[in-house]
Amino acid sequence: MSVRLTSAEGVVALFDSTSGWAFGPVFEDADQAEAFLKFAADCEERDVRLLANYELRSFYGAFLAQRREDEPGT
Repeated sequence: MSVRLTSAEGVVALFDSTSGWAFGPVFEDADQAEAFLKFAADCEERDVRLLANYELRSFYGAFLAQRREDEPGT
């Protein structure tokens, strides 16, 4: 019972090993997906699998904004 990463055709997605269901945003690579999971865990106490779609979208938008701020030269 956990969130795992699955990949196909050059993208990575979150995968719930309990239900066998992929969910959430599509990521460029495993590093980005793992960074998102850490970001979400730092922001939210609930398991990421329990978040509603609108909450996942909100976290993903905040995650991308944070990554842009952290990029050198921006």
